[in-house]
Amino acid sequence: MIERLNRTLLQYLSSFVEQNQRDWDTWIPFFLLSYRSAIHETTKQTPACMLTGRNLRLPSDLEKGPVPVQTQPQTDYASDLQQRLEEIHNFARERISMASDKLKARYDIRARDLKYNPGDSVWLFQPRRQKGKCPKLQRNWEGPYLIVNRINDVVYRIRKTPHSKEKVVHLDRLASFEEHTRTESPGPGTSSQSLIDWEHNLPFGISLHKKKSLSIIIEGNIGCGKTTFTKRFLSDPQVCTLLEPLDQYRDVAGVNLLQLMYEDPNRYCYQFQHHVQQVMYDRHLLLTSRPVKIMERSMFSGDCFIETHRRLGNLRDFEAHLLRKNSALLIQAFQLGVDLIVYLRVSPETSFVRINSRARKEETEIPLQLLRTIHEVHEDWLEAFFLPYLPP
Repeated sequence: MIERLNRTLLQYLSSFVEQNQRDWDTWIPFFLLSYRSAIHETTKQTPACMLTGRNLRLPSDLEKGPVPVQTQPQTDYASDLQQRLEEIHNFARERISMASDKLKARYDIRARDLKYNPGDSVWLFQPRRQKGKCPKLQRNWEGPYLIVNRINDVVYRIRKTPHSKEKVVHLDRLASFEEHTRTESPGPGTSSQSLIDWEHNLPFGISLHKKKSLSIIIEGNIGCGKTTFTKRFLSDPQVCTLLEPLDQYRDVAGVNLLQLMYEDPNRYCYQFQHHVQQVMYDRHLLLTSRPVKIMERSMFSGDCFIETHRRLGNLRDFEAHLLRKNSALLIQAFQLGVDLIVYLRVSPETSFVRINSRARKEETEIPLQLLRTIHEVHEDWLEAFFLPYLPP
């Protein structure tokens, strides 16, 4: 019971604590009030009623009025309370027994001999301790990793990229990558069937590769609708869909680098763009068993943002030169490329309206001039006036 309570408490706290996790203790009284006054799924009684024989009076009672209770002589209270508690506890025991049988039957239905095949994409359970952070409130799954081979029934060899070191892990630390990526709602109008006939309906004479995935990148200004568009492919069984990894920008060793970059671009723009290059490099090298890989943003458009911030004075010329040089080195050395660019063209004014309507906390101070410059640089990029490494 204590472990179950602790798990519920951690789920509650992880939903309300701030990014620095320093205010977790201020939320405990609110959790206790909610927990003690909520009907337990198994016992069908509130913890307060189980202990005292009556339910708590909540703030809502001030508006609706308390539930009327029958007054009794004071001499009968103790005996009535004892009888009421016995009835409640007997009822709770019956419910616990029924729930136990129900949970066992449900578990037996889902229990299966889970196996992964070489080439399957998986999550890896990799808990890490960080100074000043509560490990129980951290995100402990990382990936996707690719199954290299199965050593025995419960041990697998995996790797993250073609150049990364292989790891040998137990089956209990793995989870299907496709299953978790679909927990995010694909949006209306989607289904488990392919949205496109990838074999015969690709533009410009492009066709699926036999030895590697077809690589497609979704590009455009901030707030142009890239995420909404890309999410439509989450349910496509032939597509490995990679949304823009905002979580990796918001948690760099416990620091929200994305927010710092918007608040003080003169100081943090170089660090942020360098981090983006590392993240996008890993995503380009990500292996998948699916015939199509769709990425939101890429190494190529990263140079557009480098030039944007150089024009706005957030990056000095030598900083922009170093970032471009590093990008060109990675693209050439590892032969990074894409087969198709999908550019969502909208006006900077439309992007500005969309940004204000979605209200991401890091984007509250984005100026319209930034969006206009990003738009201009993207237009130059697509006409090959600026970026020398356009994919075919």
